[in-house]
Amino acid sequence: MFDILHSKICQHLRCLKIAGGIAVCSCTAHIHITHSCEYPHQVEISCLDENDSPPVFKPDISFVLSESFLAGHELATLTAEDPDLDSVLTYSLDLVTQTFFSINSSTGLLTLNQPIDREIYDSYEVVVEVSDDVHTTVWRKTIKVRPY
Repeated sequence: MFDILHSKICQHLRCLKIAGGIAVCSCTAHIHITHSCEYPHQVEISCLDENDSPPVFKPDISFVLSESFLAGHELATLTAEDPDLDSVLTYSLDLVTQTFFSINSSTGLLTLNQPIDREIYDSYEVVVEVSDDVHTTVWRKTIKVRPY
């Protein structure tokens, strides 16, 4: 009896979350019944979102590199979204990318660490990772350096 009730409540909560515009991949219902000699019984239900989806970078990320940019130049803000509720995203760079660029771990703001010389490198591979503490997604792009 309680397993059937648990299943129906969980399905109902999942439908409510999806209907409310929030993508929830899983739902857990906890039912606590306080037994007493008289009716009604008290039922407490909580729906918890599992961290089962990786963050996704927004597709419209683009920026340019120019020899005229100085150290500290703000290139772009890379943004990602996580369909899981209450996820805290952390941005980071791979070791090679860290040589030339910096990223704000909470905002995704990418800045230049040093001036660029197109005669030495005519393009740079930028590798950014975003993590929700369980899943990590990598964004990788080769950016050509403009002479101006």
